[in-house]
Amino acid sequence: MRWEKDWETRLDITPQSVRLMVTDQGQMVLQARFCGRPVHPRALPLILEGLALWEGKRLCVVTFAERAVHPTLGLGEDGDTWPPENRLVEYMLVEPPLHGRPSSGRCSP
Repeated sequence: MRWEKDWETRLDITPQSVRLMVTDQGQMVLQARFCGRPVHPRALPLILEGLALWEGKRLCVVTFAERAVHPTLGLGEDGDTWPPENRLVEYMLVEPPLHGRPSSGRCSP
């Protein structure tokens, strides 16, 4: 397996939903919208880890959150350091501006 960061992955988290977008060199690979919150706190991290394993590349996940990330998303518990990086997924938290959504964010090389 090669562990490169070719895919650009973005999470938009709002109180109502989580939107996931994955692109490869500007081409859409995957787009999904999940309403509400997952039942299990490992659901979202497992989806992202699965994508990394599918492609054999470490994912860099740029995360835009309107509010503090709810613990049921599995992206850090109360008092824990957020985000919980591992060998498969690197997270970068970006706070959106008050008006509108930012267009991009990039993980470190």
